[in-house]
Amino acid sequence: MIRWPVGELAPHRHVVTVVAVAIGSYLWLITPGLLAYPRINAIAQVRLSDRELKADLAFVSQYSDWRCVPSDVWRTNASELKQLHDVSLRYYAANVKRGPPNESCIEGAAFILEPEDFSRVCKEAINDVIDARSFGPKYARGNGFYGIWIGHLWWLLAALATGILTAILSYPRYVWRRTFLQR
Repeated sequence: MIRWPVGELAPHRHVVTVVAVAIGSYLWLITPGLLAYPRINAIAQVRLSDRELKADLAFVSQYSDWRCVPSDVWRTNASELKQLHDVSLRYYAANVKRGPPNESCIEGAAFILEPEDFSRVCKEAINDVIDARSFGPKYARGNGFYGIWIGHLWWLLAALATGILTAILSYPRYVWRRTFLQR
């Protein structure tokens, strides 16, 4: 029978374990954020001014989110129809069309647009551009990308805590008892 002497690990081995796991954990924790930064930057570079974004958001928000659109918009209001066409292509990547009359509207001749999620998708896209432009440490709260913006110090502390927990939990209790409770 082969026997190996079982001894205590030197204290530097515990430190090496903590450091190695902390470095690996830190890299693992910051990678998603680092991969997101170029995409957020690309969203922020959309070639629309802040004034155009706000005007488009106001346009998309009218008519009770386009659920109750008066029928004269479709027939006589060419400028609004053109703006609808432009906004739908810019943020929805498809053209919207007039849907059936909407019975829930107060006006009997009102209609909804198809697809029905046009307004929601456009608002989300506009808000994403606005949030991407105000992304950073000073604007992080309330920003749609806030979950990505956490200071690197917090990631470092989380990684260090992971390393310490790994070192503590990786050795049986009797090893810790004999190492630190020696008399």
